[in-house]
Amino acid sequence: MQEASHGAEGAALPPALQPYGSPPRGRLRVVGAGRALAGAYQCRVDNGVGPPATALIRLVVTYGPELEEDPPVVPVGDGAEVAELRCRARGVPAVELSWERYGQSLPPDGDWYHWRQWREAPWSGSVLTVTNVSLERSQRRAAPSPNWDQYRNWEPRNRTLGSFVCVARSARGTARREMRLQLADRPDPPRDVRVLQSGPTALSLGWTAGFGGGLQQSFIVRVEGPGAPPPPAAFLSPGPALTVSGLRPSTTYDVTVVARNSRGDSAPAVIKATTSELPQDWPQPPGEAPPPSALPGPPVLVGALCAVGALLLLGNGALAAALLRRNRNRKRGGGADERGRSPEGRGEQSVEMSSMGSWPPPPPSDAAPPHLGGLPPPPPGRTPKNGVPPRPPRG
Repeated sequence: MQEASHGAEGAALPPALQPYGSPPRGRLRVVGAGRALAGAYQCRVDNGVGPPATALIRLVVTYGPELEEDPPVVPVGDGAEVAELRCRARGVPAVELSWERYGQSLPPDGDWYHWRQWREAPWSGSVLTVTNVSLERSQRRAAPSPNWDQYRNWEPRNRTLGSFVCVARSARGTARREMRLQLADRPDPPRDVRVLQSGPTALSLGWTAGFGGGLQQSFIVRVEGPGAPPPPAAFLSPGPALTVSGLRPSTTYDVTVVARNSRGDSAPAVIKATTSELPQDWPQPPGEAPPPSALPGPPVLVGALCAVGALLLLGNGALAAALLRRNRNRKRGGGADERGRSPEGRGEQSVEMSSMGSWPPPPPSDAAPPHLGGLPPPPPGRTPKNGVPPRPPRG
């Protein structure tokens, strides 16, 4: 009697392994071999006499190299002198690893590159060390290019940055995986920030992009000052130019430009920029408050207020003249009363007021003119010379 078991603890055989032959002769048929079936199998023979006999058999399933998924881009941080690229692959039979750069194999020990390999079944691993990264960084920073495509085309011409390929080989095949080593510095500040054009309510700004740190960069523009756009007064620009609107005429603003990439922001570049004066024929946008002016309101309202003020001044002047004339007439009438008052009260006077002044009313046509100083009127038929009555005779 023969029996077969799978694994060290005698687990049941998977359905893909079936004994065959009659009588059983210790054979197993593998249906649809796969890596899941790989491992040790135990064959046990027992005929009832003495202890059973056992044998251990290992099933090996071969497959081609498989590379572990790694990030396609490996950044080199600020100030780094050395960079490392890692690669791992598995396969049966064992996998051999090596490195290539733009179709050329890299020696394990070179002037710019060093790599080593180790095995941890079923995995094989390798580390590529790249030196003198700072040299390429300094050359790139000295001559930055504002065009990102030009930077990508520059990488194949240097010896440390750009594309590297990990190659895994075995008897079952070859696999490759590309990785890019790139600088990942914070960007340098923009240079030569300037005003391209100044309008009453807008500023057109331009600048020269600095070294982007090896990454694609954008620019943050902030405008601070009276009447600046409400917070956040920051504008994102993909290129080295931007127009900021919604500003006040004849106003000076602080303009700050900062470069930004995935590693952070650069130091700020700051200038002062002044908007131009508002022209006389500048169209007033609907719904926008008029610019500040010395006049308190529209011209029609100003004219109406001036007319009302002039009328009030004229009325006040007429009233003052009437009151002054009234006081004078009262003084004249008071002196006549002290010298004597006629029984008929002819010494009394009235004052009529009008908007044009005041004057005493004319005496009645049939009334005698008032006498002066209480003297008797002149006798009939004698007319005072020059209007002055004659002196009375001495007694």
